[in-house]
Amino acid sequence: MTGLATLRLADTIGRMRNLARARQGGALRHLRDELHSVTQGDDLGRVLAAELANLRSPLRRLDFGRRLLEHQLLQYEVRPVPHVQMGPIVALLDASGSMSDEPLEWAAAVGLALADTARRQKRDFAACYFDTRVLQEFRFPKGQLTPQEIPGFATQGAGSGTSYDAALQWGLEVLQEQTFKTADLVLITDGECDVDDAVLARLQTLKRAQGLRVFSILIGGTPQTLTTFSDRVWAVGAPDDAAAGDIFAELVPVM
Repeated sequence: MTGLATLRLADTIGRMRNLARARQGGALRHLRDELHSVTQGDDLGRVLAAELANLRSPLRRLDFGRRLLEHQLLQYEVRPVPHVQMGPIVALLDASGSMSDEPLEWAAAVGLALADTARRQKRDFAACYFDTRVLQEFRFPKGQLTPQEIPGFATQGAGSGTSYDAALQWGLEVLQEQTFKTADLVLITDGECDVDDAVLARLQTLKRAQGLRVFSILIGGTPQTLTTFSDRVWAVGAPDDAAAGDIFAELVPVM
């Protein structure tokens, strides 16, 4: 890898890590509380809009102030959302020939940002690079990867053609393991290809039995095969940080 490519990769990795932390931090803050009922109090951050409208009238404004002091304003009552254990993450990263250079560097950066997410949220993480076969695989318990492991993950070379079968079969085997039974699956690719019916049937069975969620980013083209097994597909013309950000946000469980 040239010096310029190394700098570009480092910049992309940093950008993805910051994006992941920003998107997931915002989602977690949004999910921290849920509306429960209406009560009385003096918390202006939870006061009903109808109460705030009274501030427009001089007479009602005085009454608003009185009821504020007496803790009698109508406000939303919220209760904390109970903590839900977040499952592992399994990433399938296309390293076919057409993904060479920037697309593959971007996919690797997304993978590292997912590993960083797993580390911060104490979630197990597994990933593989694939073309027509699995080229390289990684396991990071609780997302813990050492600085020495990052170059090996981030500098995967491009291979040949594209086939989902080997990557999906690898992912299905990982999902059978006790550690990964509640995992989310993320696929990043730039090619559309058929999936063996037996592989597709196994995948759909796991989606029903284990609540598996599949999120895919397709770089170029129109998703057809991906929509048959993905919960969400982002079809983008080029590596797109917004699509990656959407995946980072999706990986926070809906309460």
